[in-house]
Amino acid sequence: MILEASNITFAYPENGPVLSGVDLRLEPGTVTGLFGPNGSGKSTLLRCLNGVLRPESGQIKLAGRPLHDFPAREIARCVAVVPQESRADLSLTVQEMVMLGRYPHTDLWGDETPKDRDVVTASLAKVHAERLTQRPFNHLSGGERQRVVIARALAQEAEVLLLDEPATHLDIAHQLELYQLLRALAFQKYAILLVSHDLLLAPLFLDRAVLLAGGAVIASGAPGEVLSADHMHATFGVDLVVTWTDDLRMTVQLPRGCSTKRLNMAAC
Repeated sequence: MILEASNITFAYPENGPVLSGVDLRLEPGTVTGLFGPNGSGKSTLLRCLNGVLRPESGQIKLAGRPLHDFPAREIARCVAVVPQESRADLSLTVQEMVMLGRYPHTDLWGDETPKDRDVVTASLAKVHAERLTQRPFNHLSGGERQRVVIARALAQEAEVLLLDEPATHLDIAHQLELYQLLRALAFQKYAILLVSHDLLLAPLFLDRAVLLAGGAVIASGAPGEVLSADHMHATFGVDLVVTWTDDLRMTVQLPRGCSTKRLNMAAC
């Protein structure tokens, strides 16, 4: 299941162009990170990739077919999204919330099946949220809610996962769990896009990185090459040098004037 965008252009009527000539390819077994400043078009690109928005020009293909040829329910069976924010006032239990991810697979009556319940249980287990099953969703912390929303996406059993800043409300332990989960899912041949502002920890777990600025792709390739000092300065206006090694070790050289010049971190 390959999701591919070719030469995508998109503009909102009230704001003008947002994406310009964007190419992106998501392949099974690969975790791709999408980085860029606020307002660079990351979330708009994600909405184009799941069919919510239709590009003005260019084409998006899913498994070789134009995305707009797919009915919405069929797209939802193939592409699952973890949004930036989810409503916190829903009067549902965690189990009911994750069961919403089974909607693309239900019949006209929407009856739950034993398979649906098994998939929900397995999805909660993958994000270590089994103990939350009967808790009201609106009683959870921000980090707990985010893990439940990720479980809902997994319950769709889609082969493509699009995550829009999923680590925003997670503490460092759960961030590591999330990134390790994405690696495990990639091993199971999911195609994964991670939209993120985390330029330090997330790249350790990526296969590819894409840097977006002003609605255009500035660089695409290996994380260490894409998130180079020159690209960081040109895109974010910061003098920050980050290097990663194959054994998941990171070195950060902070800008001149900071009391600490280098930080070292290893992820496992």
